[in-house]
Amino acid sequence: MNDLRGKVNVLNIRKRDLISRKEEELRHRKVVREEVKHWFNAIEKVNTEMEKIETKFHNVSYFLRGRLGKFVCRMIEKVEEIHQKGSFPDGPIIQSYFVIFLVFTFALL
Repeated sequence: MNDLRGKVNVLNIRKRDLISRKEEELRHRKVVREEVKHWFNAIEKVNTEMEKIETKFHNVSYFLRGRLGKFVCRMIEKVEEIHQKGSFPDGPIIQSYFVIFLVFTFALL
């Protein structure tokens, strides 16, 4: 359970870093990639599931935690997969073509 909590915390740290980078780039009229939005939604789902798991873990008897342990192992794999998908080599932002068009248009005038 502690391993899962640690991996979810690392995932949330990466999310906060990307959010701050995204907000900075949005000020320059750039557009967020759709895959980044999907990745943020996946993290929100993981956080919701993590809260449910922690609630169940505290409410379940000691003998039934083995069954919950299998679910936790699957959840760890899911978190690791989402974490790997969170490295965006091209960055989380794309240049807005509308802004490029406006700059080019004014340059021609």
